Amino acid sequence: MNKLVRVDSLFGPPTGLIKFPNELEALKNGSKAMSVWGVPLSYSIGSEEPDKTYREQMGFAAQWGLLAVHHFHDRSDRLHEGRLFIASPNESWRIASYLALKRAFENRPWCDGAEALESALLGYSEDAISAWLNYVRHTRIGWGMSTIYILLSDAQLEHVSECGHRCVPTEAMSAGLRLIEVRNGYGLLKGIDELFEGQWIARVGVRTSAVKSLLSGGQGDLDIVTSSIGRDMASVFNQSLLTGIEMWRSGAWV
Repeated sequence: MNKLVRVDSLFGPPTGLIKFPNELEALKNGSKAMSVWGVPLSYSIGSEEPDKTYREQMGFAAQWGLLAVHHFHDRSDRLHEGRLFIASPNESWRIASYLALKRAFENRPWCDGAEALESALLGYSEDAISAWLNYVRHTRIGWGMSTIYILLSDAQLEHVSECGHRCVPTEAMSAGLRLIEVRNGYGLLKGIDELFEGQWIARVGVRTSAVKSLLSGGQGDLDIVTSSIGRDMASVFNQSLLTGIEMWRSGAWV
């Protein structure tokens, strides 16, 4: 069965930013301005029974006098990306603004400014938004790409430095280049200095379409996958790069 899914970045990670025990309770008492949920098309056309979360949200919204608005794209290839907006009636202007923001960036790269505006439309404070963007900066290198971590020896780091941290030269891959992908949606957070002691830790943004080939021989669990590539993959790796190579130094990415 398809399920109702929250569309709200700040709620997901363990940042401590969101302390609402109940999303709609926060709307009711004014702690938050709007809630947005992803809705399967099947709920709208009646081909599938809505899940428990959906029924509960709609019931509470009606009980507390909150406005519930469904919106579905009018293009058949995007109908599965329906949205359920819940807000108090006097905050309904946020719905049109939210949809306008999403349309503006539908075919353009997302950025910190767009993320900040979306968070403001949801009703988060400036402090919460700043804390969230700092968290994002710490856990991924950019929007619209995959973050890959690289472990470098002293010799490999020297090669990377010689090319201005723009790529990993072929000669640096002679002994193999170890790659790590974190698939839990966030990134390496705590204890990475101890976890990879004796190696330089770097990260880079790559085209998401290239991740499968780069990690084709990867091993690990559902959250963290590691792989090693050699000289034969140097061209594939470097052509997939969308950012420069950042280094982990003194508890920050530089």
